[in-house]
Amino acid sequence: MRQVGRRAAAGFTLLELLLSVALMALVITLAYGSLRAAAGAVRSGEALIERTEELRTTQTFLRRQLQQMLPSIFRTDPTNGAVTRFEGAAHRIRFVAPMPGYLSRGGAHVQELALVPDRGGYRLEFRHAQLNGFDPEQGFDPEREPVVLIDGIRDGRFAFRAMDGDRLGDWTSEWEDDDRLPLLLRLDLEFGAADARRWPGFEVAPFASVAGPGAGFGAPAWPGWGRMRPPPRPRDAQ
Repeated sequence: MRQVGRRAAAGFTLLELLLSVALMALVITLAYGSLRAAAGAVRSGEALIERTEELRTTQTFLRRQLQQMLPSIFRTDPTNGAVTRFEGAAHRIRFVAPMPGYLSRGGAHVQELALVPDRGGYRLEFRHAQLNGFDPEQGFDPEREPVVLIDGIRDGRFAFRAMDGDRLGDWTSEWEDDDRLPLLLRLDLEFGAADARRWPGFEVAPFASVAGPGAGFGAPAWPGWGRMRPPPRPRDAQ
């Protein structure tokens, strides 16, 4: 009994204190690591949500602009009088369409979407200028910086589809008929393996091209529009 009482009165030994401090430090380290990992996961999730929302917003903007594409002339060849209403290649398109909101003042705008090389990949840039007074030889105002819609693209390309007689033709990455709008337009984008973003399938049919000969604007009709017939209605099929 005397020995136990003396030990209690003497308190903890130095070894016991060191062990207690070490255990406490270990617990604090583990707790800090867990909190740091949780905070990192939250930041990563927020960043992914933000970049995913960026893709969704970009698709909404692109769909609006491309659907409202106008068959307006923005280039005329002085040698033979050939006109250009749409230019398309694998990494660049140029067209005429109204701008949204207050930017639409002044009429239609010549607009360009381009996949520009950037750090081993590409970035999607957008430029625009008023159609009235646009000089296709000088291009866009170099003092006005393009708007970067998406960056960090590993690979991407535009593709176009037109009528081939009475049927839809194949997809092509080179548009050769500058006097006409494509019937369908597609944009394919790929991101790196470490990038969690995914580009949903994106295909657009410009309203002016699918409207056919009655679209107006002085645009020539697609060959074959008059020969195409809609499917019969149920009562006609009986």
